[in-house]
Amino acid sequence: MWTFSPDNVSVTIAGVLTLDGFVTGEFIRITKDNPLYTLRRVASGGIARRKIVSDSYTISLTVMSGSKTNDILDKLHKLDVLSDKAKVPLLIKDRTGSSYFFTSLAWVESVPDKTYSTDESSMTWVLRCADGVNNVGGNETLNDIETQLSFLASSIPYISELLESIR
Repeated sequence: MWTFSPDNVSVTIAGVLTLDGFVTGEFIRITKDNPLYTLRRVASGGIARRKIVSDSYTISLTVMSGSKTNDILDKLHKLDVLSDKAKVPLLIKDRTGSSYFFTSLAWVESVPDKTYSTDESSMTWVLRCADGVNNVGGNETLNDIETQLSFLASSIPYISELLESIR
């Protein structure tokens, strides 16, 4: 049996700050910036593919205009404008499933437009990262071995990059 509840999706930034106040409907979108491969037709008519080594992602978070998340992300953005050093860890986790997204280097890419309305409005924050690990899983119960294999497999790109930087 599968169970999903938006209340069980947690977003933690800088390791200690929990973001909340998300809108009803789609409230998080995680998009890989580049495809894994580009294709090119070769003279013989076949196809060649070129691997693109990039773990950059764009993350959109849509929150209600009254949410404290706006304050947190605004301050983080202002800190980045002043110092160019406000790159922080970001973890998005479905606590009832195996899906998660992690990056050690997220930053606020753009500040949403501010609107005032007689209706409750929302704001969409755009964050970017250079080293994302995205595990797209389900909500069906996994046994311990499946959980460990899923975690290890999704961490391979990040571990590989880390080992390359040590060499």
